Amino acid sequence: MVEYLNLADKRIIPHRKRILIIGSTGQVGSMFFHTITKNYPEFIVIGTTHNLKKPQRLSFDLESDAMDPLKMKLLLDACSPHVIIIAAAFTNANLCESQTEKKTQGGKAEKYLWSPWDDKITNTVNCEAVAHIGKLGKERNIKIVNFSSDYVFNSPNPENFPNYINTTEKDIGLREDSSTNPPNYYGLSKVKSEKALLCEVPTSLIIRTSRIFGPEEVKKNFVNQVVRNLSTGKEMSLLSDELSCPTYNKDLCEAVMLLIKKDCSGIYHIVGPEVMSKYQWGLKIAEYFKLDSKWLIPKSSDELKLPAPRGKFTALSTHKFRTEFPDFKFKTLEEALNEWKKSKDQFPVADC
Repeated sequence: MVEYLNLADKRIIPHRKRILIIGSTGQVGSMFFHTITKNYPEFIVIGTTHNLKKPQRLSFDLESDAMDPLKMKLLLDACSPHVIIIAAAFTNANLCESQTEKKTQGGKAEKYLWSPWDDKITNTVNCEAVAHIGKLGKERNIKIVNFSSDYVFNSPNPENFPNYINTTEKDIGLREDSSTNPPNYYGLSKVKSEKALLCEVPTSLIIRTSRIFGPEEVKKNFVNQVVRNLSTGKEMSLLSDELSCPTYNKDLCEAVMLLIKKDCSGIYHIVGPEVMSKYQWGLKIAEYFKLDSKWLIPKSSDELKLPAPRGKFTALSTHKFRTEFPDFKFKTLEEALNEWKKSKDQFPVADC
């Protein structure tokens, strides 16, 4: 057949599995969409999008469509996925705690008042929709992959812990079995999502991660923000008293693909190897791109008075993953920026 069609053998890949990425244009989803398409020929990738018209993407809204049995059936019938990666979520922690606006289909804005711990849209998107997709996926023997957050934790800073540390040679951080105690409603919605999905589908894969950066279509991640603001002399107030791990989205993608191909289940922590405050992160970005850091203003949580409280120390340990995949190396911030800058990616960091 290959000879008859006059095609090279390598172009004929039988029985390719299909991966459906729900939310394929965000910080996580876009990297998965482009990386799998480019580097994993054994998979066919199908993406959905909420508000961007993109080729190879299907229109799908996690808030409304995921809870509609007919729309979910149409999506699953059309794609017949072997794996569903749920990369969409309501991630703005501050809006989860305070007043926000949501665009209606008619174009008018309706206000929603969200008080802490009150089940509203965040719970629908981050928990109910995920559990419903999991239930339907279980009926069709589909592997479900969902993303959680370091915001499920609320730990105080360890005594005398520096505001920056490379954990490559040290096992530092919260593990998968550490007790969750979310400080805000967004974190609570993620805890509820984890429990609901694993209860519904124990074979699901849940990835806790934090502070994602790297090439993306919409260019809204922290590195893009710092480069854009410092290039134009715009001041940025950054938290100086909360420690977490910046995570390169390419590393996140590669690590999760290893877990998917091995058919792993349960909760895994996938984060970068460095622990730092957001202010320290901003300084390192400024230094790397030779930008003036005077526009970066360190602020404590009390000074910024953000609507959503954060945990002081939410550095995640990747011990579990590294034990199972000892050859995988998470990139430091400098290593990640070097790769991003030299890769000639279609979403360059400096072109903001």
